[in-house]
Amino acid sequence: MCADDSNQTAQDTLEVDEVDVLGDAEGTYTELETNLNQSTGSISLDKDYKYDSNDGEKTYIKLSDKTLVIDGNSKTIDGNQKAGFLNLSNSNLTIKNLKITNCSLSSIILSNSILNLKNVTFDNNFDKDAGAAIYAMRSNITSANSTYSNNNAINKIDITAGAAIFSGNSTLTSTNDKFLNNYAQLGSSIYANSGSELDISNALFKNDNPVLWV
Repeated sequence: MCADDSNQTAQDTLEVDEVDVLGDAEGTYTELETNLNQSTGSISLDKDYKYDSNDGEKTYIKLSDKTLVIDGNSKTIDGNQKAGFLNLSNSNLTIKNLKITNCSLSSIILSNSILNLKNVTFDNNFDKDAGAAIYAMRSNITSANSTYSNNNAINKIDITAGAAIFSGNSTLTSTNDKFLNNYAQLGSSIYANSGSELDISNALFKNDNPVLWV
């Protein structure tokens, strides 16, 4: 192979490989936020990420005016009972093959955004008011083949709503999702206000009571 052929092969490889891959030992929120904001198109996770003391007051990874696909590769995002996960504004985000757990604030907050979820698990997340897994305002959520389990919205004073999903003036399409053992006073699985639209098909609800509040 001549030098020109080698250069062409390398160039072809660069053109085909448009997915950033993050790699090995457990990472921090600060590291993940930098990587997500610097990525374009798609990003593939190759390790777990967990909030720790080095992240300081960074209780959310913030994405604004961003279009991105995150392939979790069956990895885990762990809020360590101290943080949420993502705060989205004016963004279009697809998340697939990821587990999000142990968040002490709504795992994902979104406003004026589009969120597509495919094979995502939200487990053991908490918020004191609403939407322990997802809190959406003026947004569009599509969730498929995902699991919402053991998420709780609880406090001793105010009424809580939508332990798994809180929809405020938003559109929610849910297909083949599972809602298991979630709890809030209004809509343990889903709370949707009068400005929201719901399309739910082939869902499994177990030990969520009340399931929906619309």
